[in-house]
Amino acid sequence: MLKYARSESGLTLVEVLAALLISAMVLGTASLVMFGASHLFDARVHHYNEQTVIKRTMNTLASQLSNSTRAIYFSDHNELRFLTGTTFKAAVFDEANNELRIYDFIGDGLQFINSDISWQDDPALYTRTILLTDFATDVQFYETDGETRSPLSTLLENGQLIEIVVTFVVQEDKMVGGIESEQVSISRVIKLLSENAAE
Repeated sequence: MLKYARSESGLTLVEVLAALLISAMVLGTASLVMFGASHLFDARVHHYNEQTVIKRTMNTLASQLSNSTRAIYFSDHNELRFLTGTTFKAAVFDEANNELRIYDFIGDGLQFINSDISWQDDPALYTRTILLTDFATDVQFYETDGETRSPLSTLLENGQLIEIVVTFVVQEDKMVGGIESEQVSISRVIKLLSENAAE
């Protein structure tokens, strides 16, 4: 009987297929790990950017109001006007666009307390805008004594306390895909500057 000599120098089809399968599994796993790491990095950057905007928004409002001697809130058009030095300003919440902005209000003292004037109807009185955030869903202003609070409805002045509550929508990317939105409310109590201290 003749024996056939088998050459060991080449690969069989089964060995080639096994090598391809193992290579595909290694490359697939590596690409999944790279995709996950990239997705996690992007999610962290997005979270950091949102937190930066939230802190800047609250710090700017606190800074502006702590240097103000008077503040009045008009709930009909989501606007807080305040006097900083000799400059009238307005913090305006545009609910339709989720935007909170600060404007210089160029009206006079009577216009400052006039509830018929609004940023929608009288845009010429609102100049030099600063966009604080474009992902706020609610902004509330309260008169407070440090323990209890009530909706701000009167003119505050001379060292009175004002509480600001801003609700933001933050988004969290999930590793398995998709985005989950969550509302986060941040509160800050600010003491207005006393008229005597401003002089």
